[in-house]
Amino acid sequence: MLEEYGFKLDHVVITDDNGSIWVHGGARYIENTSLWYPFRKKRFVRISTTPLRLELDLDIGIGDNFFTIYELHELEGNQAFPKRTHDLYKAMYDENQLKTEFERLIQVLKDCGKRFFSNDTSLWSDLESQRNKHSIEKVNNQIFKEAEIAFKKQEWTTVINLLETKKEYLSELNLTRLNYARKKAQQHPTIGSRGPGSHVRRFE
Repeated sequence: MLEEYGFKLDHVVITDDNGSIWVHGGARYIENTSLWYPFRKKRFVRISTTPLRLELDLDIGIGDNFFTIYELHELEGNQAFPKRTHDLYKAMYDENQLKTEFERLIQVLKDCGKRFFSNDTSLWSDLESQRNKHSIEKVNNQIFKEAEIAFKKQEWTTVINLLETKKEYLSELNLTRLNYARKKAQQHPTIGSRGPGSHVRRFE
């Protein structure tokens, strides 16, 4: 399926775990070149499926690094990702349906894989940067949720501790919350991380 792009079938694996229903199948294509260089430097395409888990995957990579077709599409695609045309569970029993679903993913690769097929080495750093960005966003969103909960509980010190480390990522709303929490913490330094209804006795 990828021979026209200079790739050859390298490895096929089918695992049924001694008769278990959790069948897994996959194939790997590597670039076919007359030049010799270590395998770890070769580009590859890997397709795999575990139907009962509703998993159908296509990855691209080089050496030990790989990225999903969804990551590549997000970076390079300019159209919506095509939807499945068959139920993956039913496709497990129909070779033609399963082939159609793999061809769908391969077509996405062909449509947005220009940099991959042309061996543009900057593609890997761009994909890594995109992945790192999403990782940071995931962590930040969790922190912002915790800060929102603390803000509603009037736990000002907690809000400050959570948001001050994320200044460069703060939205206008979270920046307002941070400034308000600072103001409140200065007014009530002894109850900075306490919730509403808490009382502190003062001894003069």
